[in-house]
Amino acid sequence: MTRIIGNSERSPLTVDEATQEKEIAVISPLSCTNEDDKKQHDGSPLVVDEATHEKGIAVVSPMSCTNDDDKKQEEEGVPRKVDAMLLAVGLTEQDSTTTKANWCLREGLIHVAKLDEAKLLPLIVEHGVPKFYSLLEKGSNCGKINKCRHEATQDLKNPQTCFQSLCRIIVGQCINGKAAQASWKRLNECVQDSHLVPQAVLDKTGTSKSQLEKFRKAVGVNGAKAKCLADLAQHFVDEKLSEEMLQSASEADVRKALLSVKGIGEWSCDMFLMFYLERRNILPLGDLGVRKGITQHFWSKSRKKLVCAKTNRAEIDQKLEKYSPYWSLVSYYMWRVTDANSAAAMKKKAVKRKLS
Repeated sequence: MTRIIGNSERSPLTVDEATQEKEIAVISPLSCTNEDDKKQHDGSPLVVDEATHEKGIAVVSPMSCTNDDDKKQEEEGVPRKVDAMLLAVGLTEQDSTTTKANWCLREGLIHVAKLDEAKLLPLIVEHGVPKFYSLLEKGSNCGKINKCRHEATQDLKNPQTCFQSLCRIIVGQCINGKAAQASWKRLNECVQDSHLVPQAVLDKTGTSKSQLEKFRKAVGVNGAKAKCLADLAQHFVDEKLSEEMLQSASEADVRKALLSVKGIGEWSCDMFLMFYLERRNILPLGDLGVRKGITQHFWSKSRKKLVCAKTNRAEIDQKLEKYSPYWSLVSYYMWRVTDANSAAAMKKKAVKRKLS
């Protein structure tokens, strides 16, 4: 239904006069000339269907007025939509939505959904609550939830410790989701006689090149990743890294400690901070999927070149600064944009091949 709002500062115009007012018009039937009719039309907002019953008085205002009302109503409806999405994953009003990092997922979703003329709201509604937050395990539908963005993670063991999470991130560097999960599965199988703990990895990698090579082949990773896993395990055994420190340290301190491990870079730090520690303000611009999503969603469709984390950083900050401190949520939905667009492109190609 189209809202048509009165403009109390102007006197009624005929239709012909109204067409010259560039979207600003108050249309009044010429028969509406008596005082009673004027009193009945007090300039209050009317809806078209209601207006037809008000002695034929229809009032048209600038589109900006209508948009303001629509935006206000949309913003007021955001909490209801977020609550519906939480309910869909089994979280009721009585359930806590506080994450592992002690921030409220519900508040974060509402905050980013309202910003920038609700630019992210359609994405949030379409893709729902991010599935990797551990609090979703409390929901009644947790068994149906895929806890990460990649379908390949379904039905596989999820990391239970910082060490396990970092191992999974290392084997997943620079490869697609399914390949990463294959290596993750093989790593767990490689230490099947024990839990995936630092000492178990060191026992498998050994001290010789032949032992390290055997471990590399068993897990299905390259030599650099095998060495990285061994160095990570050594850092934990030497207590340069610990579960307690990584869980409680600041983002800067976590990064500094992890970057001392050979083979761990900023991308790995971002993945660990965002997915396992559940920190709320992580923007992994080193991730191709995130940059693709930002380019496609926050830039005009005419832009063909992917945004660069370095040369376009000022522009990226300008567009996304308002979403801080919830960049992690933005990042998740940028992945979804990329995944959805990739799927659509593949479907389009398949249709073309079929028709050709």
